[in-house]
Amino acid sequence: MFERLGAGVYRWRLLVLISSLIGVVLCAIVGFGVIPKLDSGGFNDPGSDSAAVEKILQEDFDSPGADLIVALKGTVSADDLAFAALGKLIADEISALAGVKRVTSYWLTMSPTLKSTDGNGGVLLVTYDPASVVAGSVITDEIRGIIGTVDLGSTAVYLGGSAAVSQAITGQISSDLARSEAIAIPLTIILLLIVFGSMVAAGMPLLVGLASIFGSFF
Repeated sequence: MFERLGAGVYRWRLLVLISSLIGVVLCAIVGFGVIPKLDSGGFNDPGSDSAAVEKILQEDFDSPGADLIVALKGTVSADDLAFAALGKLIADEISALAGVKRVTSYWLTMSPTLKSTDGNGGVLLVTYDPASVVAGSVITDEIRGIIGTVDLGSTAVYLGGSAAVSQAITGQISSDLARSEAIAIPLTIILLLIVFGSMVAAGMPLLVGLASIFGSFF
């Protein structure tokens, strides 16, 4: 069987090579489009008491937890007209984003729990829509973009919550993986050259490995 398979591959070697290359390219194109839509998660136990309470808040009280916390810290009171206008502007801009379900802020509710103890800061609680096709990391990036385009003056903005933490973890992992691959691939090439003695022989295992990586994305 393997003899016939080998003979067939050799006979149609050009077709096999072209088909393989097309398959790898298609897998890479489709696979790389999935990466931006992936979010980190799995940190919470669905059977825990906190998860049960969160479910009750969402289903019975329509009060889902915040995915992102935007804290504004100024040099004047949070009730200052200019500061309040800034908080409302940021809240309105975030509310208009696709994938954002709700934005609650101190300047909307005037709740003292959303105001800093010194009175010079307030927070916005942003809840993402779990049914949205927009990934949470994309929404977080868009919120960062909004904050970057607004004239903050002397106001400092801090991001927290699960969305910010997940994005930070994902970014660090991506950076570490890129650094490790930048070290591992050249070392692998050198070792393969030492073992096989020629660039062609050393390149084959490397090409197969790269093709398998692209194929795994699909």
